[in-house]
Amino acid sequence: MRSKMYKNIVMSIVGCFLIVSCSPKNNAAIEKDSSSENVGLINVIEKDTTNRKTVADSTHIIETKNINASTLTDLNDSGYFNKNNYNDIYIGDKFDETLLKRDTEIIDDCFNAVSNTDEKEANYQIENGLVAIIYTNELGLGSYSGVKTGSSLEDVYSKHANETPEVIDNPYGESGRNIVLIYWYSPEKNSGIRYDVDDDIVTGMSIGNTSLLYMEGCL
Repeated sequence: MRSKMYKNIVMSIVGCFLIVSCSPKNNAAIEKDSSSENVGLINVIEKDTTNRKTVADSTHIIETKNINASTLTDLNDSGYFNKNNYNDIYIGDKFDETLLKRDTEIIDDCFNAVSNTDEKEANYQIENGLVAIIYTNELGLGSYSGVKTGSSLEDVYSKHANETPEVIDNPYGESGRNIVLIYWYSPEKNSGIRYDVDDDIVTGMSIGNTSLLYMEGCL
């Protein structure tokens, strides 16, 4: 009987201890500690996510800078008119039968060529065995300046905002409606980009040497 009484007393003490430990006040303390840990964990996660975002943004910035810088140099992006090349063919390159095939008769050491591949976007004017002009009238083909065939005349002026073009009336068209704009890369006018514009729309685009001035090509 006495043993049972002692057992009940011990159980009461243990129960009381558990009740005190699990009181609302202590529960609040436990939740607070847990909340602090969670906040710390959230902060770490957010910080890590921010860091990853910063790295991603930095990469994007670097890529953007490279793209902007590339407008001043040459690129090898497929289907893209650069300042002096289209794909792997540059102005001034020797005619290479592994890359190009003659597409017209030879007239005074001048003829037109096309790519040996299935690409039909560009035509190549070969003069004295060298690539003199690379031309396209393929709709939507872009250039280093951001102008595309199909762009408006206003867009041309906008993309070349700090440059002054040489404007020529196309002798085979109507004055003011069929014009040619040439943006020379240097005062010597030995290389540049040309836009053929009809009714304020870019219908053709060329990069090349002084032969950009001629309207007849190899004729």
